[in-house]
Amino acid sequence: MARHNTIKRILENIGLTANETRIYLAVLKFGELSVHELALKTNIHRTNLYGTVDSLIQKQALYCEHQGSGRKIIFASDPTKLKEILKKQQRTLKKASIKFEEIIPELKQMMKNPSPYSFAHCYTGIDGVKRVFLDTISGSSEDMHGFAQVGRASMLETAMPENWVKNVYRKRKVERNVAGNYICPDLGIAKNYIKGTYIKEGIAEFAPVFKELPFEEASDFSEVVTYEDKVALISFDQKEKMGVIIKSPILAKSFRALFDGVWKMAHAV
Repeated sequence: MARHNTIKRILENIGLTANETRIYLAVLKFGELSVHELALKTNIHRTNLYGTVDSLIQKQALYCEHQGSGRKIIFASDPTKLKEILKKQQRTLKKASIKFEEIIPELKQMMKNPSPYSFAHCYTGIDGVKRVFLDTISGSSEDMHGFAQVGRASMLETAMPENWVKNVYRKRKVERNVAGNYICPDLGIAKNYIKGTYIKEGIAEFAPVFKELPFEEASDFSEVVTYEDKVALISFDQKEKMGVIIKSPILAKSFRALFDGVWKMAHAV
């Protein structure tokens, strides 16, 4: 019974309806059936049966022969014929995928329309921090602005496991063509960070644009990033790995205004 259910599920996944699956399996099992016999075996009313059988014939899963007195006998086609159903689905999905790519810009524009809906989510642990970092590069370079603290280069690289920053975060930035602008303390770290990562890896054009300001005190492990209509607060301290995403057009606008004011006072790296 378990195997039978698995087969039914697979047939439905490739494009057969529940009734089509019941009819097809019944004909496979009994070899040949009249419409009357098929209705008894599947417990499907003959009113619904005719349309479903016709659909399976169109899909080349069944075929029929007419015998004397108008009697119709139904047979199952070779199961490999069902591959055509799957191929048709794949062609349909390919066309749908192309059409979907065409409307993505419109969908994104709809997202940017002012919305009263706001939220704040907190994510904890290393997976939470990674989730927030990836969310910050979901927009464009023009939308991404942040305050990066002392030691960002070394601390961020070592806080994430298995070269995650290089193999996942920076790779995703390249794929999405996102760089961003950051303000950091003027300790010479930013320039060395760019040389040791983006330039060394041959992706200098995707490096963030840094400006520096003197800070008396700063955390080695935190960041604040504004992007689109969100603000992200990130701590990747060993004892306090967490990230917060705030979706609020009002707060995002306020943080961006704060960033723009500080950016004018900062000096280029």
